[in-house]
Amino acid sequence: MLRPRLGATTILDIGMGGARMNCSESLNVGESYQIKFTHENQKFSFDFRVAWKKEGKTKAAGLFYGVVFLIGKRKEESLKALIDSLRQERDHRSGLDLKNYWSS
Repeated sequence: MLRPRLGATTILDIGMGGARMNCSESLNVGESYQIKFTHENQKFSFDFRVAWKKEGKTKAAGLFYGVVFLIGKRKEESLKALIDSLRQERDHRSGLDLKNYWSS
């Protein structure tokens, strides 16, 4: 069963297969969750499975996770459009750093 919401989460890196993120909650490796966020007035939600977990160097740094997306064709198209949009933004704004780009 998927958990409906995560606590404060920052997506550090994202690709078609998954993402690396920092989360204030403790997630379990192998379990499935859902992340929801907004980018440029569009709402997104993706189911994922936690592949790995790493503690930050300090307690304030939180926990870091590698996640694998669990998406079908419709969500895959949504994710592709999101990533293409981010790439275009990066190309148009040379100073844009895609790391730490979203927080949910």
